Amino acid sequence: VSDEGRKLDWIESCFGALLKHFPYASGYYTGVSEILMQQSAMPDEEEGGGEASGNIVEASSLTERQKRCERKLEWIFRFALGIEDSNNGISNKELKEGKDEDRNGKEIDLKGMCTSSVDLWLLYIRKRSRDANRAAACTGGDSNNSVRERTVAAYETALSHASFVHNNHLLWRQYLSYVKSWGETLSETDGTATDHTLQQMQKQSLRSIYQRLVL
Repeated sequence: VSDEGRKLDWIESCFGALLKHFPYASGYYTGVSEILMQQSAMPDEEEGGGEASGNIVEASSLTERQKRCERKLEWIFRFALGIEDSNNGISNKELKEGKDEDRNGKEIDLKGMCTSSVDLWLLYIRKRSRDANRAAACTGGDSNNSVRERTVAAYETALSHASFVHNNHLLWRQYLSYVKSWGETLSETDGTATDHTLQQMQKQSLRSIYQRLVL
């Protein structure tokens, strides 16, 4: 492990110690998630990956350390955001760790207590976009369409929980920017039927977003 890796491990352990005492502190989850995103990123994935980088990297070349960071990220999303995903490799035993006990010894479920954190949802979207890019590298086919579908699904999941919370405009603004970026793909195409379909999808998606914003 490099010196930088050891420093990040130490910072991560500090966040972990704080979260044991302050399990509702969404800012701590965001901080440790940022670290885990960086540590689980491949060399060609800028700033931890996501749709901003636009790079497609195969997940099969991940180191054990990176895989461990991936599992920790998925646990945070399940525990803090209450997101269920059967394809993330988290075992039932690890899911049970997302519970705590009150002072009377009665078990209480803390999963999903940070759904109002826009910053954490934005990290969730980055992670799902990165997962989509990695999956596309392995499966081939219409990779751009697959990445779009999975990234849009991540945005919609986030909005279903945080569309009216504090700072929700950051989520809406990034979603709009992402859909508008499809125009960059259209500008490089040759006017085929598939490109026309993408253009229609873009218009419908933008219309849907704007309608929900003004209602």
